Amino acid sequence: LIEEVGRGAMGVVFRARHLDLGRDVAVKLLPPGDGYESILREGRRLAEVEHAGVVQVIDVGAHGTAPFLVMEWLAGFDLRAWLLASRSADSGSPEERLAHFIDRRSSAAAPVRDAAKSYWRFTATALRDVARAVAHAHAHGIAHQDVSPKNVVVTDAGRVSLVDFGLAVFLGGRRGEGDSPHGGTRAYAAPELLTAAGGAAH
Repeated sequence: LIEEVGRGAMGVVFRARHLDLGRDVAVKLLPPGDGYESILREGRRLAEVEHAGVVQVIDVGAHGTAPFLVMEWLAGFDLRAWLLASRSADSGSPEERLAHFIDRRSSAAAPVRDAAKSYWRFTATALRDVARAVAHAHAHGIAHQDVSPKNVVVTDAGRVSLVDFGLAVFLGGRRGEGDSPHGGTRAYAAPELLTAAGGAAH
């Protein structure tokens, strides 16, 4: 493990080095206990939804009694960071503030730097790519259920990917044991998820 990059109710995400593959990966580690079936379902969901706009799963396993999921490492930033930068109190237009945000990322490649020149064009492109990823997941019978800025990563090469399928459910009667139709980021939740009778967000 190299460093912790995220923490939430479902577990902790680390940046790590896969010694056999010789590449950086993301490792989602759940607390010790009975979470192996949950992490296995998430891994299987990700494996079914193979798409450029969805983070790729590499492995699933357990360290002692702590289950983990190994995924590709997406070097970049989530849309939440991008939105916060565009709304910062610094002077200048949204494009200028975003350009400053990108300039602070020495690893950012030309596609992202070019995108920063037009805030609205980049936003529209990112939303289009997320919509395509969600549609692809739905075509495979899977609803993500927490599509929000913190779960959309823009890589330094300009790729937009949907991450964290921990709350996803199978549609069409394929819901797995232990899946919940609720949870996620309330401000971005589908209305039906916020009602007592709500089911999976389609």
